[in-house]
Amino acid sequence: MRMCLYICSFFLLISCGSDKKGATSTAPAKNPANAAAAVPQGPTLPGIDGAVLSKLYNEAEHLDFLFFELPFSMNQSDKASIQSSLASFSPDPVGSIPPTCKPLARKMYQINGEIVEEFNVYYSQGCTFFVQMKDEKPFAACQMSQGGIDFFKKVLSQAMQTGQQQ
Repeated sequence: MRMCLYICSFFLLISCGSDKKGATSTAPAKNPANAAAAVPQGPTLPGIDGAVLSKLYNEAEHLDFLFFELPFSMNQSDKASIQSSLASFSPDPVGSIPPTCKPLARKMYQINGEIVEEFNVYYSQGCTFFVQMKDEKPFAACQMSQGGIDFFKKVLSQAMQTGQQQ
């Protein structure tokens, strides 16, 4: 319980001060001659519709992060923090999702107490993107901005430090 409190407090501090500069792509440079052979290809998804993100920016009232294999979760109900979290979505599409990439967490936005959008968060070596989920199936995807990468790096680092102290 104490660890969850630390993580939630940390999330609040980070999201309130997050960087709102333009998003940058984190996709690694590829050699066109051997790119298809080097990375296994998964499903190809369209980019996330900007109207979806705009609606969340204007109307979302609650945000939950559920980590799949970590012993904590986070949530936000502060409007500015929820809006700031949307800066972690880059306008750059993902294209094909490598089947070796596994989601770290589920990011869920609520409006009027109802979950209206869900995104799987991918954060690992070579896998830094969001996948919009519809009926538990991938629907669309976009790269994670550098601000989003920095955010998850800090959250996971803080979680590791807190876990080691207990």
